[in-house]
Amino acid sequence: MTLRCPLTRAGLALGLLTALAGVTGCASPPLQLYTLGYGGADVSVPTTPDQRPLVYVARVALPDYLDTQDMVTRDGLALNRSPSGRWAARLSEQATALIASVLRERTPALAITDQHPLLPPSARLEVVIEKLDMTADGAATLAASWTLIPSDTGAPLTRNRTVITRPTTGTGDAALAAQTRTLLTDLAQQIVLPATI
Repeated sequence: MTLRCPLTRAGLALGLLTALAGVTGCASPPLQLYTLGYGGADVSVPTTPDQRPLVYVARVALPDYLDTQDMVTRDGLALNRSPSGRWAARLSEQATALIASVLRERTPALAITDQHPLLPPSARLEVVIEKLDMTADGAATLAASWTLIPSDTGAPLTRNRTVITRPTTGTGDAALAAQTRTLLTDLAQQIVLPATI
C-alpha cells in the first residue's frame, strides 16, 4: 500500500517563498570595481622614432597582502577586506600606470612608459612601496622608496625615500580608492627625474 501526500497550492507556494527568502537573505551587496585612473596623458609608447631618452617604469613592488584586487583597510593588527569593492586590476598594475602617467605629464623631455619597451631604455625606474595603509582611526600613510637605474653602468644611481601621511577623507570603498589615488599621485610628484639621462 502506497501513501501519497498531496501538495496543495498553498503549501507549494509557501515552500517556494521560504526558499526565495533564504536565498535573498544571503545575497551580498553588489560588487563595485574601482580603478585609480591614469590621468589625461597619452599612455601609449610613441610608434615613430623618438629622440627623447626612454625611461621604463617597472612594476611597482607592494607587500603581498596589498598586491591583489582586494581593497584592504587596517584596524590595529587586523586587515579588513571590503565585501563590496575590489580593484579592477591588481593594485601594483594600477599604481605603476598612475605613477607613469603623472611622470609623463611632469617630464615631457623624457619618453616614459610602463610597458616593456622593444629597445633598451635609457633608464629604469623601480618603486618599492613598503607601506600603504588606510586605518580605521582616520589616517592614510604611504612609505616608499625609488631608484632610477641608468642603462649606462658607469652612471650613478639616483635613490630617494618618502613617507606621506594624510587624514582620510571619508569612509567606504570610493573614499579608499580616492585616497589611494591621492597618495600615489603625491608619491609620483616627489619622484624627480633628470631632464637628460
